[in-house]
Amino acid sequence: MPTPLGISMAVLLLLSAAQLFTTNATVALAASLLGSVAFWSFAVQGVSAQNFAMLRAGATRGRRWFLSILMVLFVPILPMFAGCVDQIRDPRGLRDDRHRKDDDFPDF
Repeated sequence: MPTPLGISMAVLLLLSAAQLFTTNATVALAASLLGSVAFWSFAVQGVSAQNFAMLRAGATRGRRWFLSILMVLFVPILPMFAGCVDQIRDPRGLRDDRHRKDDDFPDF
């Protein structure tokens, strides 16, 4: 995901902590939903990074699918953290933000 969108998702993840400090049910529900959107956005990115690492290590397609599904079903927090690390460090080298201008992503 592009860096500006990743920053927006991180802000949504932080705003989801508002549910801990409020007694208003509407605010708590909105914060919970914002957190879910951000969580699963980073989790999808983490599964993609995991798939890339396993592909690089020579894993077969079946093994990659099997391990990815197991990871999402049983420990979904791990792909979320992997997605956050992938967003911050970009170990796959998918983007080069140093050469981009601010108007490259006008919608974000």
